[in-house]
Amino acid sequence: MVGSKKGVIKTIEAVFSIIIILLFIYFIAPEKEATTDATPQILSDAQNYLLDEITFEDSYRGCIKNSAEGMCKNMGGCMRTVAALIDDNTPPGYKNACELCDTSISCVNNGIPLDKSVYTDSVFVSGQQSKVLRIYFWREI
Repeated sequence: MVGSKKGVIKTIEAVFSIIIILLFIYFIAPEKEATTDATPQILSDAQNYLLDEITFEDSYRGCIKNSAEGMCKNMGGCMRTVAALIDDNTPPGYKNACELCDTSISCVNNGIPLDKSVYTDSVFVSGQQSKVLRIYFWREI
């Protein structure tokens, strides 16, 4: 009877030792930062606002339909107004770029950084000649 009590106590000591070691590892080990591919909420809101404004405002739609393809900021005329709208609604800490294309693929070399996460969204504006307006955002830093 005495021998079996020593065995039970040793087993309980071993279980407690394992629990203590696991707790130590859990609380001391660094947690990995969760990474997601989701667009930050502030950018998602800005993109939704800009694309809705461009889609439903007749002056912007007419401007896009009648403009040649290229970078918004490098174009003259009414496309400067579209570029200004995008600049005014870019969240703090982010930069933007905008392009207008006749095709669904990117049509210009716009200097978007390759070493940063770039968030993009686009709108298809139909007319006699359909256009795709694509807006890019990335962190300044």
